[in-house]
Amino acid sequence: MTGLALAGGACLLMAPGLAAKQGDPGGLDPSFGTGGRASVAVETSGSIQVNGLAPAGNGSSVLSFLDSDSDAGAVVRFSSRGALDRKFGVDGVARLSFDSVSLQPRDVLVGGNHRVFVTGESKRTGKDQYTGGLAALNPDGTPDTRFAGDGIALPESLDAFTPYEMDFSPGGKIVAVGIQGGTPSSNTTVARYLPDGRLDHSFSGDGLLVLKVHQNQLGRTVDVDRRGRIVIGNPGEVAPYSPQSRQGDYDLVRVLPDGHLDSTFGSDGRVTVNPTEYDDEITDVKVDGRGGILVAGGSNANHGSLVRLGPSGRIDRNFGRKGVNEMSWFTPQGIVTDRKGRIFPIGFTSTGNSDEMGGVQRIGPRGGLDARFAGWHTGTRYLTDGFVDSRGRVLAGGNLDSREAAVLRLKP
Repeated sequence: MTGLALAGGACLLMAPGLAAKQGDPGGLDPSFGTGGRASVAVETSGSIQVNGLAPAGNGSSVLSFLDSDSDAGAVVRFSSRGALDRKFGVDGVARLSFDSVSLQPRDVLVGGNHRVFVTGESKRTGKDQYTGGLAALNPDGTPDTRFAGDGIALPESLDAFTPYEMDFSPGGKIVAVGIQGGTPSSNTTVARYLPDGRLDHSFSGDGLLVLKVHQNQLGRTVDVDRRGRIVIGNPGEVAPYSPQSRQGDYDLVRVLPDGHLDSTFGSDGRVTVNPTEYDDEITDVKVDGRGGILVAGGSNANHGSLVRLGPSGRIDRNFGRKGVNEMSWFTPQGIVTDRKGRIFPIGFTSTGNSDEMGGVQRIGPRGGLDARFAGWHTGTRYLTDGFVDSRGRVLAGGNLDSREAAVLRLKP
């Protein structure tokens, strides 16, 4: 097993060009970890990539990361105080190795009874071909052998499937979305699992929905609303190709619980919007408490945007400036919301004079940027995922550098 060590150190909190005051909202919570940051350094000859963070009950959190030096990534569990939970895995870290199978995680969730679900690419020992896998861990980090027999589901129909994100569906079901078939001709695939790891055949006949695309886009994101409808961002251009299409299009699909496209969304379940003049691509979608859909995107030009669609798929012109909040020098990777309807894009910034730096913005329910929220964090390379806890504090996960993963907790 790769060796791990706890690392820490206070972060200087600042916005580009402006030092943040100690009491500013968005500042690091000093009661968490070391100076508001909990981290773990991985001894690896490769690099790690953090791509999942989820609440794990009683104020704790779990974080997942890929390891380029191993066929198996890992899940880390931190306590409510930001310490490694030594009762989870080995000293707080559970490597994702199963009987003759390993898993590189792309996303993590925690369900009832503190069971941890992890989805990603799986490889069988001695074989090069990968399969989309969904694993379940017990609260102590060991494989849950009640799930698919040995703790990991590997449907044959998901060969060459790379899941990117997942969400819970009513009844404890799990929806995973990703690409199948490799680029550039990959198709967006949606899989819905039963709580025991079997594919749910009440969804699209066999548990799988394949959206054949005409224009591939990298990354897939998903959110399931209270009615079980599945919103998929960045599925690629699923409508017939149009000469007017361009890279900056935001393509979305909404699917009914039975796997059919939802005809009340757009005209046939598919929506394309052109929010900005930049070549942004969708990075995350989030269904808000009123049935609206928040869509975040960004580009290599260090530009980001947040768009709000109404339940029917039309841009909400009362949000931001004609439905859009544009963010210069910030690329959001995830969206979380709180009980007041405020929105927290999580991502990173990069200027010509500095390295990438993780950041969290705060946007009001009507789309206005809250400039009082000091959410830039030097010492972080980028932030990718997060959530708001029961006390209104934002937790964000990401990389401090290529070999160190961290969770930050911000003041309310």
